[in-house]
Amino acid sequence: MTEPLSRKDKYGSYKLQCHDRGPGKIIEATFMGALGSGLARHYKNDLLKLAATIPPKPWAYMADCSEYQASIPEAADYLRQAYEGALNCGCVGDAYCISSAMGIAQLAKIRRQCGIDSPIEERIYSSMEKAEAAALELITDTHSDFS
Repeated sequence: MTEPLSRKDKYGSYKLQCHDRGPGKIIEATFMGALGSGLARHYKNDLLKLAATIPPKPWAYMADCSEYQASIPEAADYLRQAYEGALNCGCVGDAYCISSAMGIAQLAKIRRQCGIDSPIEERIYSSMEKAEAAALELITDTHSDFS
């Protein structure tokens, strides 16, 4: 497990941490409140810095957004860049705990912009335990595809 990278402002916060889990690594994010453009820019930089420390093997991303509201429109480009950068660094899939309708719609749009066609609803789970199990399955399935 890595030391957490985190930031907050008066509207929201995030925390990122990388975990070793059986078949691979998972970057776990926790979001609270709203994401402005400054916080989104720092998130993108921290996520890509953390992703760059992972050896060139498949890994997954999961996020606890249970206390997340949404991002402001100006933050969307940073969040898209973070998602694209994660894919380019070997991320094989994502899993979320999120209930904010606005947050789900924003996430679905970012995924579409990055060429992910599967519905976001397939990646939303009722608990972080279920999200982690799904993320580990994505890593395992990717490893077996290369075997």
